[in-house]
Amino acid sequence: MIPPNWTEHRRDEDGELLGYLAPEVDGAHRPMTVFGYPLGTAGTRQHAEHTLDATGLSYLADRWLLRRQGRDPINVQIVEATPDSVTVSNDQNLWMALGEVT
Repeated sequence: MIPPNWTEHRRDEDGELLGYLAPEVDGAHRPMTVFGYPLGTAGTRQHAEHTLDATGLSYLADRWLLRRQGRDPINVQIVEATPDSVTVSNDQNLWMALGEVT
């Protein structure tokens, strides 16, 4: 679940959600993915917006390491991501729909 104090950041051209700006206690903003993972260091709002604009949704094509409590980590690719859930596929083409991402 995305915290209510995070601000959506959308691509100017088509309104696609690129991620969020997460406020820090010192007034800085951290760029976050659509599913709430940090994309970079905290800085000015403009810096966080630039990071999201420059990255776009390319992070969805990256390989990710899925860690779940009590299980060995596995390499996955994101199949679908929303603010509420992430669906991934591992190397054996097994798909997993993950509820809330923490």
